[in-house]
Amino acid sequence: SFVKAYFRENTEAFVDGHIEALKYFQGVPQRISYDNLSIAVTKVLKGKDRLLTEVMKNLSSHYLFKTNFCQPAKGNEKGIVEKNFQPVKRNWFTGIPEFESINKIQEHLLKKCESDKQRTKGNQKISIGEAYEIENSELTTLPAKPYDGCTVKFAKVDNYSTISYKNNHYSVPVDAVDKKVTLKIYYDKIIITDGIKIIAEHERSYGTKKYILNYRHYYKELLKKPGCIPNAKPLRQASLPISFWQIYNELTKAYPNNQVGKFFVNLLMAYDKNPNLEEIIKQALNKRLFNIPTLLEEIKKTNINENVCNISYLNNFSSLNKPITTNDYAKLSTIR
Repeated sequence: SFVKAYFRENTEAFVDGHIEALKYFQGVPQRISYDNLSIAVTKVLKGKDRLLTEVMKNLSSHYLFKTNFCQPAKGNEKGIVEKNFQPVKRNWFTGIPEFESINKIQEHLLKKCESDKQRTKGNQKISIGEAYEIENSELTTLPAKPYDGCTVKFAKVDNYSTISYKNNHYSVPVDAVDKKVTLKIYYDKIIITDGIKIIAEHERSYGTKKYILNYRHYYKELLKKPGCIPNAKPLRQASLPISFWQIYNELTKAYPNNQVGKFFVNLLMAYDKNPNLEEIIKQALNKRLFNIPTLLEEIKKTNINENVCNISYLNNFSSLNKPITTNDYAKLSTIR
């Protein structure tokens, strides 16, 4: 048996289920039987004939298997499949277990699939795993590359630097505002390209009216409007180290908000290159180093190799010996 859980029964889950099952069985059966689900069938014709959806035609052509569809209202034709799934619900989820995420459910199911190979069914003299080894020779070889199980859509980036799909919004870099992009939609993720390269990738949300934002996409905009840092939705939504917000709050007591905002964004850009900055900021808080130039010296002192700790974003601030005045504000205009 092979069982995998999904949030929804949709085209992407249908395709991924095939890809993962065939990979698990290490081969392709000559024929696969189905109910007349709308994901696979657009029209039921006479007898066994069906008009197939594009995804069903593409999937079966890629893996070179024949399709067999049950007759409408003929429960006996699909009863065996549905009956075989009952032990999964009854035995593998006894006591209604709780899981932290769908990935934990997958791990649980995969372990059950493996242990189920040892089971002997009915009056059979060999186990399910042993029977599979015998039948394995009937499977055809998997293609060199698995089927790309995505649905392709096109969208235009809105003024908030997001695209909308299924009533949810996903961020892209601000440079893409008003541009058309291509969405590759998988059951668990959405990849966004400009037609040439990937510009964003997000975990797919199955909620509604959700904003899935990557704060890195908004660096340029945040540098233009550094005063909005405390209320910026991409930053508030992100799981940033609490120490970063603590140092931000302390610095705003000594420097103008706009100045601290630019420093904060540049600090995040350096943090992307070197996660060790989190520990440095924690140490600065313990030492109460709430002066930007002193903080920079601490960063440089702790990191001998600047190639490892890419602090080039922060070097623009090294000449600030005191809070800058309005007249000196132009010094920050060169920050990228």
